[in-house]
Amino acid sequence: MTEHVDSIQKALEKLQSLSAEDKTETLRSRIDEQSSLICILKQRADELLLRCQVLEKINTEKGGSSNRLPERTGR
Repeated sequence: MTEHVDSIQKALEKLQSLSAEDKTETLRSRIDEQSSLICILKQRADELLLRCQVLEKINTEKGGSSNRLPERTGR
């Protein structure tokens, strides 16, 4: 736990020593990185949603056909 606090303290000291321009550049870089990660996660979520919809459709079609009685021929 102490190591974690120490690393946070060092990061804070480093951030405080940066110029306003460096801080702006760092923040922009972090925003770009976060934006890329959000896009990746959204794409994965969209793909998963599509897969779930396809599986639901398949299950509905299988369920619908197995619940029907076989049709009788003209006997």
